Amino acid sequence: GRKANSSWECEIQSGRKIELSEPKDKLYQERLKRLKTNFKRFFGTLTIEQVKLLEVYALKTLYDAMIRLDNRTMRQKAFINFMRTQPNELKLTNYLNQLVLNGHEITNPSYKSFSETWQNRFRQLLVNMLTISSNSQRKAIVVKLRGYASDLKDIAE
Repeated sequence: GRKANSSWECEIQSGRKIELSEPKDKLYQERLKRLKTNFKRFFGTLTIEQVKLLEVYALKTLYDAMIRLDNRTMRQKAFINFMRTQPNELKLTNYLNQLVLNGHEITNPSYKSFSETWQNRFRQLLVNMLTISSNSQRKAIVVKLRGYASDLKDIAE
């Protein structure tokens, strides 16, 4: 298991391990705080077990935001370079579809794997959080989601 102290080991995308320094500790604490805030919005008060799940998830995904930012930056640069070719409307439409739907094909083929890993990891976190949730937490989630659905319905009308 992982030790919860001031210097954790964190596996990053390449599989190599690095020691987290104090700035990384701050990054971890901020990431964990955001996760707790977001889950509390739906679950209400979190149990110790749920917080532990979030701690593990925060550590495993610590650098994901930087990877996503790098990928967005690469897509933006690719788009700017493409626009310099002064494409016609059809070429632009096709390019934008590919960039939005399969941007990794243009900028970074390994990003598809990263994205799939992130989705699977987050899906498993949700399943684990819901599995150990109490009846009152599940009711709170239902109420919150129904409220959102009602709001969206009102907006659509």
